[in-house]
Amino acid sequence: MKKPNWKSIAELIGILSIVASLIFLNLQMRQSEKIAMAELFSANTSAQIDLQALLSQYSDVWIRGKSDEPLSPAVAAIFENLIRVVNDYAFFSFASFQQMFGDRVASEDVNMPDFAVFLYENPGALRVWEEREERLIKYRSILNPHIEDFSHWREAIQGYLNKLDQLQSATKTQ
Repeated sequence: MKKPNWKSIAELIGILSIVASLIFLNLQMRQSEKIAMAELFSANTSAQIDLQALLSQYSDVWIRGKSDEPLSPAVAAIFENLIRVVNDYAFFSFASFQQMFGDRVASEDVNMPDFAVFLYENPGALRVWEEREERLIKYRSILNPHIEDFSHWREAIQGYLNKLDQLQSATKTQ
């Protein structure tokens, strides 16, 4: 009978230890990803609840502003802030998905097309959003001339709005 080769046994134990630690690391990474996704969805839900409460609090301003009724300067300022909050919610939700899952998944996120549909169906909201975006682009290019574009959010929303216009035109001609 042969004596056990302790070197081979030690190497085998070392290899098994490495494999076991890689398996454990993989399981730990999956668990961390699930926790991060749950936290993302929880934060997103919390922000959505806060947004709905804010819109409910100013429902009269919200309804009048969306339909592009004339507003007093004070009421117009409230409406502009509401549009900013709605835009920021949709944008940061999109950015969170992009950070977490990459561009492919983020581009399939419903917040971007939903926000575009919201703007398309509400002329007052669209007007305020476009005016704000134009101001932001103007000042960003002055203050940060080396930054070509802050994000592709505006272009993506504009692309969805153009698609909606095309769809509307095609529907009218039929």
